[in-house]
Amino acid sequence: MPEYKTKNCKQRNHPEIAFQLAEEAGIDPQWLLLFFEDAVFKGRQFKAGETVQIGWMVTMLKPNEQGDLEVWEPQFDSFPIKWTQGVNNTLRHLILQKSVTELFGSEPDYPSLRQAGLTTSGFLKASNHWTMSREQASGNDSGWLFSTLNQTRDDGELKSLFEISFYHMEIVPYLALPRGARIEKSDGVIEIQFAAKRITSNENDLLCRLAKSPILV
Repeated sequence: MPEYKTKNCKQRNHPEIAFQLAEEAGIDPQWLLLFFEDAVFKGRQFKAGETVQIGWMVTMLKPNEQGDLEVWEPQFDSFPIKWTQGVNNTLRHLILQKSVTELFGSEPDYPSLRQAGLTTSGFLKASNHWTMSREQASGNDSGWLFSTLNQTRDDGELKSLFEISFYHMEIVPYLALPRGARIEKSDGVIEIQFAAKRITSNENDLLCRLAKSPILV
């Protein structure tokens, strides 16, 4: 897998920051390189073992033999979190969530995968009939409520967004929608309501592909 690395951090007596990104991801790595270089030039000191939030993802910096700091991201095949080298899912999720919010002319409001969402007892096992809606975020509460169509928040308990998404990856594309958004899946159709606008997977190509193939995330 190709590796990309900053070039100017050592000018600030700071380790260079490196990450792996698969070519088939089709994602330009320059944004992330500039993100780290700009932070270092503004005086931020990244350290080994530190976590850095990128979009909704939380990444880990680990030292390598060359003295660089490598970016590792969570795996989504185990709970609790295990780390894997690279930023493939980190950047894919960032772009996908931004693309969903742009359908409504809105800027993304990224939560952190460490924040909590309120999930009802039937949601994690639901496959074709579920809803998710966002209220005001506060502290560790992302504001997200996840439920089946016949359950309410009174049936819910708080779980981290990472744990919820580990069991239910379908939620990932919609997590950066702001307060007031409501997503419903019923009979294989995705419907999003936000800011007095309603879009369904029957009329939108991106939502159609997400409704058919959550593997996109």
